[in-house]
Amino acid sequence: MNPFPVLKLDHLGIRVTNLQLALDFYTLFYFEIDPSENLDEHQVCVLIHNSGLRINLLYNAANYQGHNVLIDAVIKYPGITHLAMQVDNMQETQKRLAKNGITITVLKCGLKWVI
Repeated sequence: MNPFPVLKLDHLGIRVTNLQLALDFYTLFYFEIDPSENLDEHQVCVLIHNSGLRINLLYNAANYQGHNVLIDAVIKYPGITHLAMQVDNMQETQKRLAKNGITITVLKCGLKWVI
């Protein structure tokens, strides 16, 4: 079987319950709304970053207060469990998030930090 020629990852889709809360979070990492891709009729907000990373926020998830079935459930379901971003300074990133009321748990994996 010949490999399928993928040139690059175009975007990551993340389903959210609260668009404004998601925007508040991702703008802390300097993501901006892509004004050329207004997809309100599909409840999709496209974010762009100067690194080339693009995120599609799908804001049609049910407001569920239970556990995360991709992480917390005993049975492991298929799906995307996380988005990993590299930052220049972990301590400054933690401070910036804390100033905005975001509590994080940090786990050091080898030479990388996972939040």
